Amino acid sequence: MRTRGLAWLVLLTVLSACGGGEGECGPSTGVVTKVIDGDTVVLQDGERIRYLLADTPETTQGHDDCFGEEAAAFNRSLVEGRTVRLRDAEACTDRFGRRLAYVSVDGEDVNALLVRRGYACTLFIPPAGASRRGEFEALELEARRARRGLWGRCPAPCPRGRRPPASTLRQRVHHRPGQPRVPRPGPGGTRDRPPRPSGRGPGSTSWRAAPLSPGHARPVRPSFVPRVAWPAASRVLGSPSPPGQ
Repeated sequence: MRTRGLAWLVLLTVLSACGGGEGECGPSTGVVTKVIDGDTVVLQDGERIRYLLADTPETTQGHDDCFGEEAAAFNRSLVEGRTVRLRDAEACTDRFGRRLAYVSVDGEDVNALLVRRGYACTLFIPPAGASRRGEFEALELEARRARRGLWGRCPAPCPRGRRPPASTLRQRVHHRPGQPRVPRPGPGGTRDRPPRPSGRGPGSTSWRAAPLSPGHARPVRPSFVPRVAWPAASRVLGSPSPPGQ
């Protein structure tokens, strides 16, 4: 009797592992009835499944991205009308309410295959997919170096998700830690040179001629004579000294 109970327990364990069980986010298997695009499908119960870490070019909502049709056709050839296994990750759904999962058919990891063959880029949106992010980025690098799929056909593959978020850009600093900040340049100046004096404000060092009395000619300042030697130079040249000298 005890042996029979153990046999039933083993059988139930095997059946639950083979399919039809429930994961943390939903059923672990399903039949794909519709392929939306290269990375999204619909199951027989109407649930939408978004492939984790795989991002294919868009072909919906008016988009016609480079290599999008090829990615959708490849995905359709793999899963449409077939029973697939779903494996959950760190998050159950995305912001559109689609279930996030790793999808496999006949033991083939569809998410990874799309990236490896060059039909998809790696897109990591924390926390979903954190445990396999490095694996998928290595597959993308392999496809890029071999120029597979979109890497050999499209001028600018994977533009989405490549730039840092705006909050990160606003927090960037322009100096290295431990070094003093470089002051921002003022009007008319640069980071290395202060603005030149205009000669019109208090403390200006620029030379200005004083008003002359009637009958006196304006002296001509030689360009080669230093400012401090002006009185002596004036006597040598025979021109009157500026007032006050």
